[in-house]
Amino acid sequence: MGYPPRMLEHLRVIDLADYRGVFCAKTLGDLGADVVKVEPPGGDPARRLGPFAGGEPGPERSLFWQGFATNRRSVMLDIARDEGQAALRRLAVGADFLVESFAPGFMESLGLGYEALRALNPRLIVVSITPFGSTGPKAAYAATDLTGAALGGSMAMTGEPDRPPVRVSHSPQFWLVGGAAGAAGAMIAHHHRLLTGEGQHVDASCQQAMARTLSHAPQVWDLTGVNLRRSGAYRMIGDVRMRITYLCADGYAAFFFPGGAAGARSMRGLAAWMREDGEPDAFVEGTDWEAFEFGTMPQAALDRLDMALSRFFARRSKRALAEGAAAHRVILFPVTDADELLEHPQLAARGFWQRVNLGEVGVVRMPGGFIRVSGERVGARLRAPRLGEHTHEVLAESEGSEARFPSRIKYGAGFSREGRRGGQAFAGLKVLDFCWVVIGPMVTRYLADFGAQVVRVESKRRMETLRLSQPFKDGKPGPNRSGYFSNYNVNKLGITVDMARPGAPEFVKRLVRWADVVTDNFTPGTMERWGLGPDALHEVNPRVITFT
Repeated sequence: MGYPPRMLEHLRVIDLADYRGVFCAKTLGDLGADVVKVEPPGGDPARRLGPFAGGEPGPERSLFWQGFATNRRSVMLDIARDEGQAALRRLAVGADFLVESFAPGFMESLGLGYEALRALNPRLIVVSITPFGSTGPKAAYAATDLTGAALGGSMAMTGEPDRPPVRVSHSPQFWLVGGAAGAAGAMIAHHHRLLTGEGQHVDASCQQAMARTLSHAPQVWDLTGVNLRRSGAYRMIGDVRMRITYLCADGYAAFFFPGGAAGARSMRGLAAWMREDGEPDAFVEGTDWEAFEFGTMPQAALDRLDMALSRFFARRSKRALAEGAAAHRVILFPVTDADELLEHPQLAARGFWQRVNLGEVGVVRMPGGFIRVSGERVGARLRAPRLGEHTHEVLAESEGSEARFPSRIKYGAGFSREGRRGGQAFAGLKVLDFCWVVIGPMVTRYLADFGAQVVRVESKRRMETLRLSQPFKDGKPGPNRSGYFSNYNVNKLGITVDMARPGAPEFVKRLVRWADVVTDNFTPGTMERWGLGPDALHEVNPRVITFT
């Protein structure tokens, strides 16, 4: 089950989704899959979405289309007609995935629903991306990005407290998070198929995907009966608030105090920075930040901190703040504009931006792929296609279907299908999880939710930040009482290891021999200082996947 350098280059995706599911096939294409974009006469609706190059509308001038439709080949088919349906069936026979975003029941009305396609190709994975999923009382409801953001819960928490709610951003986040969920579901189903040879139907609800982005808001309600509301430039817990967005000399900066050891270290660094710059503050210097608990501090103390930080940050540029924060290990980041992102040294060093020739539009910079695999970044290989550009080429390939382009993987080879049928996709997968706080544990929770045995590694010497974060059961703090921590760590096992003790790295290496995957989201270099960097782990277990 090894993967080539382009992870999915052996797989084919038939993409019927419009702008509502565009991010699903883009993600699979960025990972190397051959994506065949099936467009109706007149082109995909995404071609008519602005902004347009030079302000001039046209099917090849939509920057939305050009940005999201890379790594595709375009085939023009009218699937409302018999000949178009027949051509799509031929494509489906030799495909590994089919992605669609039609209203529930539409594909069935054409004789192209999952069961019909499964009869043609039992290993096919069909991904359906809809506003509310294919079942339930709102399954047939239409939605826009605005109404979807409202029903997904994010708008209630976005904006100023004394003004109406707003959607998250200009980009259609409701559809993008739904597309990302569809891509994740496709890969989970693909892993199951590798073991069983069976395809599946992935039913992705954009509303559910949006609800998964609400962090600990549902736990705050469950444990306290309080709805998190819009707080603008502030972070609120209960009746107290702390500013997190500050005005600086040339824009804004975001400052965050997470509490715990990380927060205390950040505040000690800030105190030293202010002192070195000749602007010491008695409150910042004199507060015991190890004992500081955001949710229990009086508002007067938080207002005093706000005053000190506002004065210090307002006199400095975003660049000066970024450099000072890095030098003193302060948790602060500039609020970066698009032009600054294009020139950002970190993104440049990692080769993130790619120059792509878009033909009549010219050469533009586009975001590269979102990950590196064995040192190589995934990303755009092909510009967005012209309408119907590859119709003859792809349809010629489909003649004879599987005989012309069979998958290079023998699905289910060497495994017991009966033993896997009906089981969870990641059952038997063993994960050693060093991740902490939010983003890393969120990833490993997905693995655990689908059956992986995830062993969470923590330290009593430095308590996990979320264990110290509200809301707490019955309002009583405790390392095992945080709803915030529980949200990201259900379905996991837990152990503690003191990495400062002699022999600890060798003990961890014993666990690495057991594991299939080792994850961490520490500061770069931390695992290496323990002798547990990727190279060292691969010496212990050559088949282990390291994820950082």
